[in-house]
Amino acid sequence: MLFAHPTFTAELLTWKPHGCSLVHDHQESSCWVKVLQGSLLETTYHTTTSSSSSSNILSSALAAPQPAVMKGVSIEYSPGCVSYMSGREGIHKMQNPSGTKNAYSLHIYAPPLTARSIFNDAGGLLELDRPTQHLSPPAAHFNSSQPQSSRAQTAAY
Repeated sequence: MLFAHPTFTAELLTWKPHGCSLVHDHQESSCWVKVLQGSLLETTYHTTTSSSSSSNILSSALAAPQPAVMKGVSIEYSPGCVSYMSGREGIHKMQNPSGTKNAYSLHIYAPPLTARSIFNDAGGLLELDRPTQHLSPPAAHFNSSQPQSSRAQTAAY
């Protein structure tokens, strides 16, 4: 955590080569990401609702629609560029596309991040995550099959 205030928080993140987050939203918080060094690839997703494909009309009618996400566009941001995501509608995944260099980014969450939804690669909702007391995203947000992003230790609040 770089800075915490009742209306927003700021985090400085270090992204290892090929490090990436899981697909997630920010619930009630908006998120601004400024690339400081290196580049970040942001892939956006949009929500869709699918229902059961059963041929039984009654069971199909009773089946609850399942929320899912579909992959959208990917944009690569270079130093100085800023990305914005709005709360629940802003579903995305961030990653460092470099295989050799770290990337650094500044993240602003307003209001402070209190929860986010995590989605699996197939688009289904995995879990509702509640960040820890300092509101930083836990390491579980980063794809364990690739090098994890680590947070720069800049200041304690």
